Amino acid sequence: PEDARLSLVATASVRTGRRLAKLLGCPVGTEGLRMSCLRRFRETQLEMCWVDVYVLPEFAAIAELVGRRHQPVYEMIEERFGERIENVDVDIMARLVPESIAGPLGVEAGTPSLTVIRRYYGAGKRLLE
Repeated sequence: PEDARLSLVATASVRTGRRLAKLLGCPVGTEGLRMSCLRRFRETQLEMCWVDVYVLPEFAAIAELVGRRHQPVYEMIEERFGERIENVDVDIMARLVPESIAGPLGVEAGTPSLTVIRRYYGAGKRLLE
């Protein structure tokens, strides 16, 4: 939504294990940067959702822009690195809020939620985000 802002909570280097690789649609052992964020309504600061953005290590500098620019991460990658998003896959599923993000979201662990996974692909079907 236009009245929502992303705020960066933490970053971490990751290497995908079997479960994460399946979720992201990449090979096991893929390295990247995870940017963990909260999306809040601008006026009320009410938490809307938790966002984990995974990018290739070569795009790690994007982290300094997240939360400072009101722009989707994929657009930042396009602008800063000259990449072009050619395809986006979206999966939507019902899940329960895990304990690890329940506190920041202000809900109880186990609360029903929707999980949306977007995979942004560039040239040659290369997974970028």
